[in-house]
Amino acid sequence: MSFILPKSTVVDTFLPKKVFEAKTANGKKVFKEIVRVTLKHKLSPNTINIDKTSKVPEILIFEILLSKKE
Repeated sequence: MSFILPKSTVVDTFLPKKVFEAKTANGKKVFKEIVRVTLKHKLSPNTINIDKTSKVPEILIFEILLSKKE
């Protein structure tokens, strides 16, 4: 799936699986099917003209590449 978002929202940064595995219960088991995690976009007051709220200060959009397709 692809989103058409302003260029100002593009982050496109690779995030090591180890970061998620360490912070998640059963992390190795949960992330064993995942090959790559990339932070694609950040929607925030700094990147587009929206206000943050106390419950939602920003929205992060990730791309997750799986090792096998079903």
